Amino acid sequence: MSKTVHLLLSIATAACVWLSPVQASADGPLDKLGRGVAGVFLGFLEIPGAMWETNQRDGLPLALSLGWLKGLGYGLAREFVGLYEILTFPLGGADEYQSALLPAYPWDRFRPEKTEPPVPPSLSYPVPRGKMILGPPPAR
Repeated sequence: MSKTVHLLLSIATAACVWLSPVQASADGPLDKLGRGVAGVFLGFLEIPGAMWETNQRDGLPLALSLGWLKGLGYGLAREFVGLYEILTFPLGGADEYQSALLPAYPWDRFRPEKTEPPVPPSLSYPVPRGKMILGPPPAR
């Protein structure tokens, strides 16, 4: 056999092994690639999503004035993270296939059953009104 056939067979075998379902988690390299493609091509959905969320939380005037700016920022972040996920989807272990952004896909903002991410333990203590705490929580 020629060297070209050996090379093609090696590449095909490596691709089959790489794409085989050996992970226990739902997120894998193809999920990461899909999130990346969705983020790059559908990042603009963050604009109406942020406007909708701002309208639900703060009302229409803020949604029209501030919501689209937040959406523009979220959209740019989504597109850059999407590009990162496309470039790095074949690399890394099982822990590195988790979504870097929440929600994982741009259209998840519009789902009524979406849940908010849990509050990290360091932020679960009460903060006095008008105060901003930087650093670890106060000792109890």
